[in-house]
Amino acid sequence: ATIQISLEPMEVTAGDAVCLKCQVAGTPEIKVSWFKADGKVRSSPTCKLEYTKGVACLKLSKATKSDIGEYTCKAENRIGSFSRLLNLYLCKNHWLFRLMSPVRFECRVAGSLPIEVSWLKDSKPLSQGEEFSMLYDDNTAVLQINNSEMRHSGEYTCVATNSVDWLISLSEAKKPPVFDVPLKPATVDDGEKLILRCHVCGSSPLKIQWMKDRKELTPSSSTRISFSDGTACLEISTVSKLNAGDYLCKATNEAGSEFCKAKVTVKGKKEKKEGTATFIAKVGGDPIPSVKWMKGKWRQVTHGGRISIEQKGQEAKLEIKEVTKSDSGQYRCVASNKHGEIEYPYFTVKLQDYTAVEKDEVVLDCELSKDVDVMWYHNEAEIKASKTVNIKAEGKRRVLIIKRVGDKDKGQYLCDCGTDKTTATLHIEESEFIFSPPGIPSPPIELHVTGASRDFLAIAWKPPQTDGGAPVRGYHIEMCEAGTEKWMRVNSRPVKELKYRVEEGVTPEKEYILRVRAVNAIGESEPSDISENVFPCRPITVPSPPVNPKVKDYSRATADLVWTKPTKDGGSPILGYTVEMKKASAEEWKKVNLDDLIKQCAYRVKGLEEGVTYRFRVFASNMIGDGEPREIPESVTAQDILIPPEIEMEATCRDCVTVRVGHNINIIGYIKARPDPEVFWSKEETILENSKRNDGGKSITGYILERKEKRAVRWVPCTKSPISERRMKVTNLIPNHEYQFRVRAENDVGLGDPSKPCRPVAAKDPIGEFAVTTLLLRSSSGGVCFVLFFCGRAEEHVKCQTMGFKI
Repeated sequence: ATIQISLEPMEVTAGDAVCLKCQVAGTPEIKVSWFKADGKVRSSPTCKLEYTKGVACLKLSKATKSDIGEYTCKAENRIGSFSRLLNLYLCKNHWLFRLMSPVRFECRVAGSLPIEVSWLKDSKPLSQGEEFSMLYDDNTAVLQINNSEMRHSGEYTCVATNSVDWLISLSEAKKPPVFDVPLKPATVDDGEKLILRCHVCGSSPLKIQWMKDRKELTPSSSTRISFSDGTACLEISTVSKLNAGDYLCKATNEAGSEFCKAKVTVKGKKEKKEGTATFIAKVGGDPIPSVKWMKGKWRQVTHGGRISIEQKGQEAKLEIKEVTKSDSGQYRCVASNKHGEIEYPYFTVKLQDYTAVEKDEVVLDCELSKDVDVMWYHNEAEIKASKTVNIKAEGKRRVLIIKRVGDKDKGQYLCDCGTDKTTATLHIEESEFIFSPPGIPSPPIELHVTGASRDFLAIAWKPPQTDGGAPVRGYHIEMCEAGTEKWMRVNSRPVKELKYRVEEGVTPEKEYILRVRAVNAIGESEPSDISENVFPCRPITVPSPPVNPKVKDYSRATADLVWTKPTKDGGSPILGYTVEMKKASAEEWKKVNLDDLIKQCAYRVKGLEEGVTYRFRVFASNMIGDGEPREIPESVTAQDILIPPEIEMEATCRDCVTVRVGHNINIIGYIKARPDPEVFWSKEETILENSKRNDGGKSITGYILERKEKRAVRWVPCTKSPISERRMKVTNLIPNHEYQFRVRAENDVGLGDPSKPCRPVAAKDPIGEFAVTTLLLRSSSGGVCFVLFFCGRAEEHVKCQTMGFKI
């Protein structure tokens, strides 16, 4: 094989795309390889190797310092091999110098004598003097700035002329923007987050604009626009079908403009089919423990409706039918007997996926329901503590720290507590150096007026989104009388704070507008958006914080907040209030009332996650802006407040109620409970017919009474067929043995769920003449009672007055 085109040294600029080509000829089959001084070159996301139709090509998407060196293209077949060399150099077109230091430019000149050399700055000729020194000797032209200042920044040109021709050398070349990584079409689900990214190369400063369906997009609470290190990013926190369409990103600089676009499709939410969720737990102990099921940290799951709870010996089962989104969460099984209570440990906070750069320190942490030992694994291999790996246990929190991560550390990490596991994936990205010459910063944002009086105007703003590659040193404030274009700089030196009080040049009864510029070592930014029109008049400021905000009430999904209006309105009526909340472990506050301000001094926050702890704060707003927020001191955990039922009878009903024949009987009791309890009335042993009951939609045809000895597991029917009476005498019991009873109702569809068992009762010989033991069994499905009598003999007749009523 032979290479017909030799490679010559190439000089490129950092960040440019590079393509090395050579034409190969020879007897097939030919194999082409590329080599660099440090070894064989292989394909990667930034380096592609191609060989088609006799042309071998090595493509670099972005040239960096690491790409400098000697490249070899080698072609080989069964007859022999041949290779060529190439040197790749990196060209620097921009220079940065410290202020007050000397700056020196040199150019080599060749041509017929005599040659005249001159220098230009920004296309304007420079002259010899104290400020600039110019020298031409031995074909070398030199320009020296003796004491550099900010005003010396710019483009310098060396012009050489003779009688034959002239030549211009530029110290800096402006490059139009080029999208080396354009936008890609995206498809997202309704309600999800949309992120669009692209990368652009070109001379600074670059101005980035985003458009949707030919309408420009601006930053807002739901839309975030950023530009850093050549990457333009658009983020929409929650998309809807209105966000679908064609998106365009446009980049502009002094050399030109370029754009790229992509289509965004928004899919509707998929409806999930209803199903059944089943949880099974096996328990052991002596005696066999009973179980209860918990959802989240506090809420106990009870039997009824769509939820079925069963325990047969050592097996406990929880079944949820026709599941909905509200059923999602973490369920726990708690077992208890007379010796105590136990539940398996589980992870309350799970591991999260992590992306790190080489040589970073990585921290993976999780949290358990109780303090137990755990094991850490990396790609199924157990992790041991070492110089680069630290394993910590802080109470219920478990932490894995990996120092100076490398490619060997990527993969899946697992934390195992024996009864539960949590996993996370660690991704490692190579750190790469991209040369990007600094430029001026972007304009400051969110300029607004914070106060005004007859003597001053007060403004505030936020820093620019990008500093241009050099730190922002301060800000210049400019003021203009409304209706004119005569802008006047207010401050002679840049101010470092993000606020300023304009006192000079303010005339009462005149209307003004203001704007701000950011300053770095390269120069000034473009001006910010202008402020609203402001009159120097009596001082108007933002209102003071609301007074004494607190949580009045809460549940598993809501929190009721109340507060008192601020003591000072800032000289302007309060327009309303804003509530913000955050999870206790989070840093970022989120606005709750997105659509409009709250007019009253109370608000109900909805959509809380059960079991999660939240913090809240409130601030007031007037025509000037938002006041300082006031945070509620205590945190709130979203959970239902549980209050056991308490009954207080009305004073006239506490002892006896006497009513004339033919009159109505009114018995009144006051119930205090959360959530609302189920209430029924009974007269002696009989449930009143108007009490709440659930017969399944069919009339009840009979009842089955079941019994078991206290320590037995199996329930035995007391009758062979259902009975219609709701009372029964049980015989054939073993003396002195303790029994429990329960009852099932039956209709045309079948048998219902059993009632809760009664307390254990001992079968003893009858004593006395007429003693009656009554057991009241109530169905768990609501309302229906079954009365069981044990009859014996009483030694004396007892009279008893009614003392109250039980609900």
